[in-house]
Amino acid sequence: MLEKNVRVMKNHIIIICSVRRLFCVLSLLFVSAGFAFSQTPLPKGAKLQTIEHKSTDYIAIGYIHKNQFVEGQKITFYSKDTRDTIISGRYTKIGINAYIDGVWRKNTDKGMTRTKGVFRVANYNGIGLSIKPKEWKPLTIEATEIYRYQGFRNKYPAVLEKQRKDGTYLLTVRYTDRKEANDVIKKELIVSKDFIEKYGFFAIDEFIFYTTDIKNYHNNGDIFIGTVENTKTDDNLISSKYKEGKITYTAGNVDEEELIKLPDNNYLYREVRSNRMKDNNIAEIEMTVNKLLVEKYGYWAIREYGINTSGRKIIFKNGDIFNGKIENDTINNTFQYTEGEYKYATGEVFQGNLSGQWFCGVPISGEMKFTDGSIVKNNWLKKYELTQAEYDEVLKENSPTKKRILANKLSLERQYQDAINEAEIAMNYGDYKTANNWYLQAKNIMPEKSSYIDSQIEKITKLQAQEEKRLAEQKKKQAYIAKYGEYYGTLINKGELDVGMSQAMVSEVWNKDFFVISKSVRSGKSIEIWEFSKDKMQMAILNEGAKNKDSGGGEAALAAIFLMGLSEQLGGPKAPSMLIFTNGKLTDVYR
Repeated sequence: MLEKNVRVMKNHIIIICSVRRLFCVLSLLFVSAGFAFSQTPLPKGAKLQTIEHKSTDYIAIGYIHKNQFVEGQKITFYSKDTRDTIISGRYTKIGINAYIDGVWRKNTDKGMTRTKGVFRVANYNGIGLSIKPKEWKPLTIEATEIYRYQGFRNKYPAVLEKQRKDGTYLLTVRYTDRKEANDVIKKELIVSKDFIEKYGFFAIDEFIFYTTDIKNYHNNGDIFIGTVENTKTDDNLISSKYKEGKITYTAGNVDEEELIKLPDNNYLYREVRSNRMKDNNIAEIEMTVNKLLVEKYGYWAIREYGINTSGRKIIFKNGDIFNGKIENDTINNTFQYTEGEYKYATGEVFQGNLSGQWFCGVPISGEMKFTDGSIVKNNWLKKYELTQAEYDEVLKENSPTKKRILANKLSLERQYQDAINEAEIAMNYGDYKTANNWYLQAKNIMPEKSSYIDSQIEKITKLQAQEEKRLAEQKKKQAYIAKYGEYYGTLINKGELDVGMSQAMVSEVWNKDFFVISKSVRSGKSIEIWEFSKDKMQMAILNEGAKNKDSGGGEAALAAIFLMGLSEQLGGPKAPSMLIFTNGKLTDVYR
């Protein structure tokens, strides 16, 4: 059975404010049948007339042709008493029914209401519009489709407006006299088609009471979007208790709070921290609230939820995420991270106890998984044996991977520099073997610096050769001194000759085979003369080389001959032209 809400108004105007399923169908027929309520050309002879009758308190103004109102043209009904418009708009007919697409105005004890839409109107036996005043009856108006209703909820302005896409309606109520910061000053809710069909277009009270998904604007700028639980008060007001939803704040330390019901009937609480909160590095906090806590403490009992819930998901401003357990400090209203997963924005993941030990800005009571897939446990930075300065530098890096790379780099640089320092100390002490080993160790630590190290090793090789030569010379000198005494041994080592030397001493300096030797006796003394022969020298050198040909002696001999000649040209030691020995001792040297 179709519902009706009929009120007999002053001046005998009967206003019918009901919505019937029949007229929801008719509103669709307006378009499908081609009734778009557009203005049509006036028929020839049509006249604009004002019609009234003494028995009715309304006046009609419209175009008349052939004893009827002209379709597609505007009709306006006025109140005789107030001269206010009752309804005005374009007129059309469907069958015997008359419709106006326009605005219906109505005076109430709260003020004027305005409804824009399609209305079935009648002033003649409940059907159609008659232009004959004698046939007029009280004017009836029935809304079949509305676009916008501007009225009241109690004393507060209310607007019901059709949404274009899905045919639902947006209801907005403004509470103009509320002054407290937390007072709701505007309420918005979507009214479904089912509610419109069930309660009619103007059942504002029912819409507010039975619609639980709302949007509330508070006086301080806060906004709640979510589900409410409504109860009616004694003064015909509606008290709403917030259930699940989202609150957006304009002041304080939090930007948003959400309480979302999960499929298992537990709840997810989410808090978005505001940049207004100083010295805070947390962006969001989430916790899963057991439904029993909601039943016990009610909705939005956040403090009680937090005290009785240890699990947290915390998103930090830098993108890091902690997901695990916490310990609540109810006295100071703080919490401490404990067991869980800490995922860095850079991709690394730590599993373990965050309330345990930390080193260089990273937790170490657990295991760290790096972006390359490698996993290390406990204090993985310990092996780098960082100095305090290195520690401070590594501490500045924001990701474990960068910390590890930098720690390794600094450790290698330090080991490299230590090896270089040890090598330089060894070189200063002439310990070339030790220096060479340190340089090779430095090269193994940092192969990219091998160019410098190779040059140092080459320098060591030369210094080693010089040292070996010096040692050989020193050994040779000591041997000469041991054999021939300090004076002659020193001269022989220098390659110098002096009178008094024995033939053996002279032969240490100049090979006896380089000379042509002749002997004689004069005045009872034995005289021996050595005359230098270049040919004999070359032959002696070649013979010696031939003996050692398997070890490259031949080439060495030729080189010696060349060097002997070159030495003379360069001012080096020159072979004596003649040596004279008297009784075996050198007495004369001729150059």
